[in-house]
Amino acid sequence: MNIPNNQSIVEELGLQNLPQQEQDQVTQTIINHLQDLLINTFVLELGQKQREQFLQSLNTESFDEDLMSKLAIQVPGLNQKLQSTIEAEWDIIKTAYNQTKK
Repeated sequence: MNIPNNQSIVEELGLQNLPQQEQDQVTQTIINHLQDLLINTFVLELGQKQREQFLQSLNTESFDEDLMSKLAIQVPGLNQKLQSTIEAEWDIIKTAYNQTKK
């Protein structure tokens, strides 16, 4: 479940020439979008009991990646699906961004 970090987003989108504040805004927007996608995909794939456990943790804590990993292990193929989803969305973002530069 590797969401790109700030530096890789800046490098892959060629944002080095933007002011730091704009770089931070773009990278945070992308990271937030990918995290939302990851969580939504994750929740949709969980069984009822695991979904309730995860959603309850969101109400009482901040984002719990350890709990997410533990629950993902219980669903065959879920880690691969999450990784593929993030990679596909990141590819779409890069393609769309490059199209806007033309």
